[in-house]
Amino acid sequence: MRNVRGILIDPFACTVTEVEHDADNYRGIYDLLSHETMPVDTFELVHSKLLKPGDAIFVDENGLNKPCERFFLFAGYPQELAGKGLVLGSDEEGDTIASATSIDIIRTATAFLHRKRFGNDLTITNQPWERVDHA
Repeated sequence: MRNVRGILIDPFACTVTEVEHDADNYRGIYDLLSHETMPVDTFELVHSKLLKPGDAIFVDENGLNKPCERFFLFAGYPQELAGKGLVLGSDEEGDTIASATSIDIIRTATAFLHRKRFGNDLTITNQPWERVDHA
């Protein structure tokens, strides 16, 4: 096991936090990206000029095709991203390493969005997600 520091962008909790990731087990990324309303079984990498070289944001590859209530915007990326994001780094050999971008930069570059209750419009929020039971 080789733990590295990652930065988790969580639009459900409206938080940006440091997390530990076992760099020798990519399956842990699925666990970190999944939410009870949005399990993740495949991911992709997105990039922004605000990230240090070698850093990328892991996101749900199919997130925009799923019924999702929470999203985030990241400065320097052209569209919203569905669900959670995980910032990790990579070295010259492509091995996973700790993110070189500071958590303060990630926090400043992130805005959380939620889907309005009626319709498909997205609005900025800082309120954590709450389960709505339809009885």
